[in-house]
Amino acid sequence: MLTFRCTSCSKLLKVQDSLSGKRIKCPHCAAVNTVAERPSAPPDSPSIESPSIQVVPTIQVAPAKPAGKSPAAARSGRGASRHKKKRGNPGMWLIAGSILAMAGVGVAAIFLLGGKANGPVASQTESRPEDTQASSELTDQPVEDHQDATLDQPTDPARTAEVEQDDVSDHLALAVQEPLPEDRVATAAQPADTEGMHLEKTQTAADRQDASADRHDEMADSVAAPDDLPTAAGTIAPAVGTDLPQPTLDDRPMLDSDDDTRVTVSPSGLTDQDQQQLAQLYGNRQLFSVKEYPTLRRIFAERFARLHEVQIRTAWGEDLPAMQQWLADYPAIREQLFLAIDPQTDDVVRALQIFQSLKEAFPDQIVPYANLAIAIAVTWDQPQHIYHYTGHQRRAKAILPDGLTDEIDNFRYFVETEPVMQGRGQWLPWEFLVHVVNHRTPRAERNWALQHYLAHRVMFGKCYQDVPYDNLMLESQSQQARMNGHPYTLANLRTYGGVCALQGDFASRVGQSLGVPSAYVGGESAYGDLHAWVMWVEIKAVTPKSIVFSLESHGRYRGDRYYVGTLRDPKSGRQITDRQLELRLHTVGSDPVAKRHADLVMAAYPLLQDQLELNTSARFDYLRRTVELCLGHDQAWQALADMATLDEVKQKHRKQMTRILDQLFRTFANFPDFTWTIFDDLIQFEDRLKERIKLYERLTILYQAAQRPDLACEARLRLSDLLVEDGRELEAVDGLAATIYAFVDEGRYVPRMLDRIESICQDLDGATPHLLRFYHSFLPRIPQMRGDRPSRYCMEMFERGIALFRQHGETALAQTYENQLAQIRAGQGRR
Repeated sequence: MLTFRCTSCSKLLKVQDSLSGKRIKCPHCAAVNTVAERPSAPPDSPSIESPSIQVVPTIQVAPAKPAGKSPAAARSGRGASRHKKKRGNPGMWLIAGSILAMAGVGVAAIFLLGGKANGPVASQTESRPEDTQASSELTDQPVEDHQDATLDQPTDPARTAEVEQDDVSDHLALAVQEPLPEDRVATAAQPADTEGMHLEKTQTAADRQDASADRHDEMADSVAAPDDLPTAAGTIAPAVGTDLPQPTLDDRPMLDSDDDTRVTVSPSGLTDQDQQQLAQLYGNRQLFSVKEYPTLRRIFAERFARLHEVQIRTAWGEDLPAMQQWLADYPAIREQLFLAIDPQTDDVVRALQIFQSLKEAFPDQIVPYANLAIAIAVTWDQPQHIYHYTGHQRRAKAILPDGLTDEIDNFRYFVETEPVMQGRGQWLPWEFLVHVVNHRTPRAERNWALQHYLAHRVMFGKCYQDVPYDNLMLESQSQQARMNGHPYTLANLRTYGGVCALQGDFASRVGQSLGVPSAYVGGESAYGDLHAWVMWVEIKAVTPKSIVFSLESHGRYRGDRYYVGTLRDPKSGRQITDRQLELRLHTVGSDPVAKRHADLVMAAYPLLQDQLELNTSARFDYLRRTVELCLGHDQAWQALADMATLDEVKQKHRKQMTRILDQLFRTFANFPDFTWTIFDDLIQFEDRLKERIKLYERLTILYQAAQRPDLACEARLRLSDLLVEDGRELEAVDGLAATIYAFVDEGRYVPRMLDRIESICQDLDGATPHLLRFYHSFLPRIPQMRGDRPSRYCMEMFERGIALFRQHGETALAQTYENQLAQIRAGQGRR
């Protein structure tokens, strides 16, 4: 690389050696410079930033198109109108294919897993018109072209195609594995506009401008996808076409730089130039444009590097220059790694050390498996957060096996089993992969799982029931178990069995061994019993835009109604609910780039709010556009809820907040748990009591329609408080009674609503007869038996009703229910 300073703005520039003596355009001030034979201002140390160089494989999803059919006719959305004007040239794909062949670059795969989606939640993410991004954005491509999930690939700097001297202001050097024919020259946009490049025919400047908006779509429609190749549990579609790598001129901060022109860094970690650029993007209404996502990613990755320079030096030590240079060759990987690390929950030093160890151990695989490496780095940085089954082993009084795996073993396992993993370790986003790599199962047991369950990977969770239930372990309260004294292995679990906790442990680790994001989940049943089951991501397809999947579970017996389960977040180590995980995966899976783009937009929000002194209307617009960018972005919704408490909002923005509430109901109809976390805050703008009552009535109806008594109970209790405040006590009692009737067998929630009914009636004259009639109607509706055993919940409710009848002199009713209670206790109750 040649390094020199721009003669106009004095910025430090780096270019390929092949440009020596050529003229180039400065990306900072647009001044034309002549590249010197030798660098005039060499850097003091290797930079952690670098030119963007990559070879990008293209994922194909659609089947081959019939000959003669217009490619545009098969498409929909905003790309269709452009395709009517211009079509790709199939010849371009042949050249791209030959480049791949000469370079020895492997093609990417899309895995399409069969299986019927019959779980409680199906995220058919391709139905959302906003889904326009890649499933994994470890790529330096213009996002507006809806690029495929890609990773940077190395290029040989010795083989660099030179750009024509006359077009130097519009072109940069284009690095390729082999020289292109003379009649083909690849054009490239300036680095300020894009970070990736596609192969095109030589065009005039006007032609290039017309074509630049949709290079990828044009090529995708110009060639039919090849036939699928069969695999053990699905198909792998070979990729076609490639993007050629493009170096960029870069003057980004360097850890070891002593450059006296280095700009001032604010306490936020942003330079003055970064802050100005963010303000400019916001002012031009480009901050929310998908094409500016790479810009935001670069800005905030560099901020991470500045704020954590000490940790980076500590983590890499003497290897710092080598790591800087390597990451300089793969800026997209560097940026995503830095942004995946959360200093609030992750050990920054350890995460960086793990990534470096993986790079050193697997130099040939680290680039295609960068998503996997990042997932391991942010999961294994704190080993105490890794799912471990020693608790189950000790409970079963079994023997812990040897050969427990670590972070290196987890990476090696995916590399060595790639023929059966269908690209899972390469193409799933790291947010999904953290649920695959967070376990220590020995390699021998993983091999056993592949041998016995690979052919049944679709809806694999049924293997939960392959572990025989150990009644001895249950009845002895784990003092004895059939696993006593045996090695605690997957094979022995299937042989000797265990209680539900061991069944859930077995199934979750089998799934992870198959490359399926899986989790051990526990919860409380409608009868107050604790239980464990397996939950997993059933992946149907990974497309360039989204992941089609459903969240499934097995062992979550419907009769026991486990509405919410809990698990340990493998990244933060915190306990989360399965509903939180469901929303998180749905948001990422619908559009990974949009989710990460929205994260960065929200990171810029407080900075721009302070810098530009955004008024209330501007803040509303900012947050509204963030929600439009990523509908399920919880941070943006929480920020909207926080604004609802402002007096100005209450006075001037009531209609806007009402529209936001309507959108909340629509957006989270299938994810009602999130609505409860922000609803009370979000309606603070509404100080009219009767209107607040209407909003809570609407929320309660939503929860009851979703068959969620846990949420319906919370909403109904809050609604009853508002009704009492409005002097409508009997209406509050009737509403509580209606919710109890709807979920009469819910032992976890009904007692709380009964407490509220009795509390209201106690302070209300003439309410006692009303209360007694309610109990007389309520008690006969409760199921009296749970299987062959008396229902503990039913007996408790009968005892409660009997005491109330006697308290108010209804001895006949009390005696009637005492007789029924005796029959229930004798096992003769109504089922």
